[in-house]
Amino acid sequence: MRSLRQRPSMWGNIKEWDARARTSSAPFRLMDGAWLVHDREQIHDVLTHTERYVEQSAFLRTQTLFPLPLDARKEILGFLIPRMAELDLSWDNVKSTTLPARSGIRRSHRWGVRLIRDLSRPVLVDADYGTTYSLMNYYIERKSIRDDNWGAYNRLDGARRSELHQSLGKALRVESRTRGSARNDLATFLGTQFSLDLPDGELGELFSKLTQSVVGFTGSLIEYATLLGSRNPDIAHRYANGEGQNDVHETLRLHPISWRLARVAAYEHVLGEVVIREGDSVVLSTATLHRSDRHWRNPLVYDPARWSEDGSTRSGSYLPFGKGRGMCPGRSAALVTANYALQQIFTRYDARVWTGPLARPYVRSLLTVPTSHFYFRPKSRVSMPLAKQ
Repeated sequence: MRSLRQRPSMWGNIKEWDARARTSSAPFRLMDGAWLVHDREQIHDVLTHTERYVEQSAFLRTQTLFPLPLDARKEILGFLIPRMAELDLSWDNVKSTTLPARSGIRRSHRWGVRLIRDLSRPVLVDADYGTTYSLMNYYIERKSIRDDNWGAYNRLDGARRSELHQSLGKALRVESRTRGSARNDLATFLGTQFSLDLPDGELGELFSKLTQSVVGFTGSLIEYATLLGSRNPDIAHRYANGEGQNDVHETLRLHPISWRLARVAAYEHVLGEVVIREGDSVVLSTATLHRSDRHWRNPLVYDPARWSEDGSTRSGSYLPFGKGRGMCPGRSAALVTANYALQQIFTRYDARVWTGPLARPYVRSLLTVPTSHFYFRPKSRVSMPLAKQ
């Protein structure tokens, strides 16, 4: 991806929104006509009054089902959430091409997603599913890494994406029925147990979106937490000792990977001081909320100790996974996986990071690290980390 041009970062947009939020709590119009909402109470108003907005889901949807029927969503989550929670995280699944067995450099915006892919593979699809496994990896490399994390101009367009979904759905259906009767992964579930009889293209689309929901967010979080830990030995020490939970939360506060939430108004209503009309797009800036001095003490200071204080002081001001019916269902599994991965990284490696001259977050679909090079040097003596709690 060295020769690929990145689309412009939207970090400047967030800084502009932060500045406007300091002068007024009212929603304001963006250039594309959407309403930007940054006030805590108004954000919660949008997220809790779900009847005012078109029901949607970022991942539990297909081209014709937006979102899936409620029973189908419950069925998928009823399978996936317990499997992620019970996942036997094993560093043995991590490929040497993801993190080096010897000293080596890994470029940003890719290795974190690949690491979470490796750790989550038993839940997603077994490598014995030859074609399905290969197409899943291609989708992660092409869509999750190149388009969403790196922000390439030449994105996977609609026609090529539909063709990929069609191939993936067909392979998943065939391979799950011929090889998967005794397996307990997402591919087998969708191919043999899921109640909806989806066309091949929509089956592949659903599997792709669910895969992306597992690896994209957590992979980007891993890179940002590693960047911060490489610069502060106290952070690295806490992660290595399995005591980095507060650091993960503080990373997500200052650098929320899901930096905005989007809704579409179902009918006309009033929000704050403005009238939201039917069909209006509403953007909730969680990044602005997380960095507001109205709700946080020294909001731009990295301070994990704040998470050991009374939770009422941050109630409602921290929304890295959303809230309400649209809240990310895999939030608990994401935090467990992230803490495990970071413990392993800082137990096994000395990490150093070189960033570009601007060293600003890269923001498009996700809020990710500045363009960086991560240098990993294995420690000469590795103490076994604590078991996953």
